[in-house]
Amino acid sequence: MILNGGGVTVSYFEWLKNLQHVNPGRLTKRWEAKIQKNLYSSIVKTNLDQHVIDSLRGADEKDIVYSGLEEIMCHTMRYNWELSKRFEYNVRTAAFVSSIERVAEAYKYNGLTF
Repeated sequence: MILNGGGVTVSYFEWLKNLQHVNPGRLTKRWEAKIQKNLYSSIVKTNLDQHVIDSLRGADEKDIVYSGLEEIMCHTMRYNWELSKRFEYNVRTAAFVSSIERVAEAYKYNGLTF
């Protein structure tokens, strides 16, 4: 269920991009961490090879999408794993509970209540 959400997540990024209301911090968090690590490594080295230079170039659209996808999927897996341990569910049940919680929060946020 979570893995299938990857395609939906990337479609969501495309929709955000089309609206031009992208939260770049969410999409680029992991990419920026990788850049900082590569920058540190390059400072320690005395000469820069092409791989290091390429890694410092900055993110293109594909890198941003992969970074955002990784961030959301890792966060979702971590949350569902913690939920499964806290309530002694299997991960599948935790994912269902998490999904229902999110739908309930969206209903509540939009003023729809039961």
